[in-house]
Amino acid sequence: MHAMVQILIQATMFPLPRDDLSLDGLDEELNGGDNEYEVAYILATGIKQKEYIRGVENNLRQNEQNFIKDYIGENDNFLLLHAKVEDCDLVFTEIASILSSFEGSFAAI
Repeated sequence: MHAMVQILIQATMFPLPRDDLSLDGLDEELNGGDNEYEVAYILATGIKQKEYIRGVENNLRQNEQNFIKDYIGENDNFLLLHAKVEDCDLVFTEIASILSSFEGSFAAI
């Protein structure tokens, strides 16, 4: 979250006396252009900060639920991949044993 948005949230949630409110670095943040989209969106739509934050939190929650659904949906593929990795591990163990035996036989020559 950008510093300006954090300042706005803190000012809204925890109003401070004017003497304690520090706006140090606000000019640099405003002139930096990194947060133009968020600020312009809030100002253009008239959304209050709390409503905007609530919307962002809802989007995050929805994305998290979608991710979990996808993960659960891919469970069979994960299990199949795990079985294939175990099979490969067994094959590599057998190859290592054969090569070790060959090395011993070759050293005896």
